[in-house]
Amino acid sequence: MNMPVLEIVNLSELSGEEKYRLSYHRPIERLAKSIKELGPVLPLLCRKSADGLELFSGFCRKDAMLSLGENTCLALVFGENELSEENAFRISFFENALTRGLNLVERAIAVKILKRAGFNEKEIWQDYFQKANLNVGLAEIEKLDRLLGLDEEWKRYLVEREINTKFALALIGFSEQEREGLKFLVELGASASQFRELLTMLNEIGKRDKKAPQEIWKEFKLDKIRSNEKWNSVQKLNLIMDELKKIRYPNYSKLNNRHQRLCQSLKIPQEVKLEPIDYFETPQYELKMIIGLNSPVREIFEKILNMVRSPTWEKLFKLNDED
Repeated sequence: MNMPVLEIVNLSELSGEEKYRLSYHRPIERLAKSIKELGPVLPLLCRKSADGLELFSGFCRKDAMLSLGENTCLALVFGENELSEENAFRISFFENALTRGLNLVERAIAVKILKRAGFNEKEIWQDYFQKANLNVGLAEIEKLDRLLGLDEEWKRYLVEREINTKFALALIGFSEQEREGLKFLVELGASASQFRELLTMLNEIGKRDKKAPQEIWKEFKLDKIRSNEKWNSVQKLNLIMDELKKIRYPNYSKLNNRHQRLCQSLKIPQEVKLEPIDYFETPQYELKMIIGLNSPVREIFEKILNMVRSPTWEKLFKLNDED
């Protein structure tokens, strides 16, 4: 068996994008700066094929080199019979997954390439994703490549905001028209937590009222908030979320006001926060405490004990009672 050889290759003549490229929406500015200062530290990895020279690892390095006006680069070249397409992709997959990780769209690309090569979902999950310690379930593998059907604006948003697989896949459950109606999330720069919360509420309202997102949007005139120039993006998102909470949880405002009044009468220590779980749909609360090195911890706990002994404490858990 012949060993791979180091060669100077012409970057413009390299193929292999469809077969091997996983990198998606990866900034190359820092890499280009490093190459300009130090030169390319690692060679590209290529294999010979009937169609010419295929690049299978080093696509970002290639892009960075081209951005610097370079036309050639050092590459480690394998013969066609020395390295199969399957093993070349395997090298590419694990090199990327174990060094920098794979973002959501890159995972979807990997699934698409492996399915095209004849692997089934269980093989992809066991032989690739599990071995690379990528936190993706078998059920998600079955649908992951459908994310590639989203438009570029959505894909970039999902990657930039690091939306998890579950909620990204929930997005493809909407029709194209419905997803267009949800573009305000991209426009206003919703965070990952805001995306999850808004999507969940829209889904729940839609199922309850049998309405599509754009119908909910239109009926409750939420577009007036989005188009109001008085508010910035953060204010608009908060107002939209507040309105959706009122729609999803009709008693939320009333119960929240009651909750605030009861908390004031309980004299909760300033280091403690008492927050409702599930928007008062269940009588449960989350108790958070923020303390520092010099915080009077004993006094804080004594105040908490006095708080829970108060008759007002019981009222918090009787959501239908008036205070």
